[in-house]
Amino acid sequence: MRPEISVVISTYNRQDSLAAAIESILAQPEAPAFELVIVDNNCTDGTAALVRRYVDAGSRVRYVFEPKQGVSHGRNAGIKAAGANIIAFTDDDVVVGGGWIREIKATFDQRPECGCIGGRVLPHWPSPAPDWLTPQHWAPLALLDYGEAQAVYAGNPKCLITANMALRSEVFEQVGCFEPALQKTKGSTCSMEDREIQERYWRAGGRCWFNPALIVYAAIQPGRLSKSYHRRWHFSHGRLHALLRDPELERSGAHILGIPGHILRRLTGESAKSALDALRGRGSSSFDHEVQARFCAGFALERLRISSMVQGR
Repeated sequence: MRPEISVVISTYNRQDSLAAAIESILAQPEAPAFELVIVDNNCTDGTAALVRRYVDAGSRVRYVFEPKQGVSHGRNAGIKAAGANIIAFTDDDVVVGGGWIREIKATFDQRPECGCIGGRVLPHWPSPAPDWLTPQHWAPLALLDYGEAQAVYAGNPKCLITANMALRSEVFEQVGCFEPALQKTKGSTCSMEDREIQERYWRAGGRCWFNPALIVYAAIQPGRLSKSYHRRWHFSHGRLHALLRDPELERSGAHILGIPGHILRRLTGESAKSALDALRGRGSSSFDHEVQARFCAGFALERLRISSMVQGR
């Protein structure tokens, strides 16, 4: 019987957390017919053997190998292998909530105008979070909670993330798959392939839906609880935004070497505010401004790199 939903997980060297992710999906109560496609993205640990044990046990699990490194390559391989008209994504360090698959199907049934849906990604902390790590700083942890249910489209361009996102297969036929140039790879801190594919869909007139009842839980890696990690993430996020060319960020009265003027003004202003708050002993506020400045710095330096490449041709 053809599945109604294909769940895709692209994984790289996380066999321990992957096992918990698989179990949470296979244990779904009252779920419609589904399959679980695990994409081995060139793993060097015991991932292949782990997944094949599930396959050999006759479960709903399928094994796919993708040698091209990067999560977009992995997810695109999963899309190609998927047999259902609804393709759901989660991650190898995520445990899905009870009824997750059932809720995906119900949401699409209730929202036939939407080709993409997503939900909350809540934290599972390895230890108490530091005081400065408020929900304002959740983005580098790949966490998400927009509160109430809402339409997400060009007029409300909030990003749903692939830790908890599902799309109709026709969306990929319409706008294409995930963009590898914006993916997360080994050693990188962030990606924007999920935002980019949604923007392509919005430009084509598509609509998405955020459903707060669609919940998954992400295991927060201890290394992401440091300010140094957040500094690197925001810098990288700015660099990726420079590649993405978000129309909202590109709007400016003046550009210098491809950098919108408001980005340069924001870089100067946020840097000054961070320094002033540091002098006043306002550590949390100083850090808030600092990471915004780092975003602008990443954006500006990436545009300078692009400009120098163009001029060197």
